Amino acid sequence: TARLVGIRDMGDAVELGLMKADDARAGARMALLELEVKLPGKEPYRAEVLHWLPASLEGGVGPGRTLVVAVGRDDPEHEVAVDWEAPVE
Repeated sequence: TARLVGIRDMGDAVELGLMKADDARAGARMALLELEVKLPGKEPYRAEVLHWLPASLEGGVGPGRTLVVAVGRDDPEHEVAVDWEAPVE
């Protein structure tokens, strides 16, 4: 999991050319997420990633929220993916 420390809106994903208009996620915002990642058996660490934010969550996600994440094995500080649909336990 990761705790959301900060979030900065970067714009509409389609307008930025990062997503096609017919993509199921169209309407999503791109956001710079500052995270405190917590992996089992390791000390928490900070990570900043540019990630899409579902349109349905716009304005409803802020610092302090716990997120379910997956990290890249080779670069866990820069390869972080948020599962916006996963329930947080």
